[in-house]
Amino acid sequence: MAGFTATQIASISIDTLAGFTATQIAALSVETVAGFTATQVASLSVEAVGSLTTTQVAALSVETVAGFTATQIASLSVATVAGFAATQIAALSVERRHKSRRFPSRR
Repeated sequence: MAGFTATQIASISIDTLAGFTATQIAALSVETVAGFTATQVASLSVEAVGSLTTTQVAALSVETVAGFTATQIASLSVATVAGFAATQIAALSVERRHKSRRFPSRR
């Protein structure tokens, strides 16, 4: 897994990427993870998304972060969520932020 480039990751079909395990995703370099698209991120299992590290999350583009589902976001550890930049958090839909236990509403 560590040998993939960002360009190679970006060209992998969502069906193939959906089969990646948490261990495989965690083994990807930060540079490789930066190649994910929003559609690809949305296709990852909750377990695979939950294995992302703080530095991997920080490398994702704003457009890619917008692909996360509320369930996927909820699977991230508190430490990993801390890796999100303000611009990445802003890319998440209001619905996703409110459904996630990591991003409670400000009522």
